[in-house]
Amino acid sequence: MTKEHLNNEFDLIIALKKGDETAYSYLYDQYGAALYGFIIHMTKEQELAKDILQEVFIKIFQKIDLYDPQKGPLYAWLIQITRNTTLDKLRSKQYQTNRRTLPLEEKNISGTLENTIQPKLDHIGVDKVLVALDESHKKVIDLAYFHGFTQNEIAKEMGLPVGTVKTKVRNALIQLRKLLNIV
Repeated sequence: MTKEHLNNEFDLIIALKKGDETAYSYLYDQYGAALYGFIIHMTKEQELAKDILQEVFIKIFQKIDLYDPQKGPLYAWLIQITRNTTLDKLRSKQYQTNRRTLPLEEKNISGTLENTIQPKLDHIGVDKVLVALDESHKKVIDLAYFHGFTQNEIAKEMGLPVGTVKTKVRNALIQLRKLLNIV
């Protein structure tokens, strides 16, 4: 199949499920940069992001038969695999050991969220919405969603009880929903 025949998501999915190499190449060309941007946003490390992106595409190729278009668009499925793979890597013992040996200023968690938002978020206005959050909410959202910290890890990092972190995350998400006009 040629790339011209992959003009819609349905045709692409069928070709991917058949193992068509052109479809895999097309998938990478169409989604690779966006997935890489998502990973780099979470990791802040180019080499790590490249490694994770490779793992992501291997998982996509291995699991394409599990994709069900009735459950949502292909891009949402790709993002979920990307997020899960990135979090798995960030939570791995090897990565955590390497991370703990870095000086605090190199961990990139002490700044404000404005310093960690990637330009790719500008086009949907997420950076402006996140900036509207108060500092403690920005930090818990940054640590939880962009750095993959668990609530226990956030509690340790911020020196707060876990219950307080849970409340801050919940309140931040409520505030974000209001700012984004999501009911």
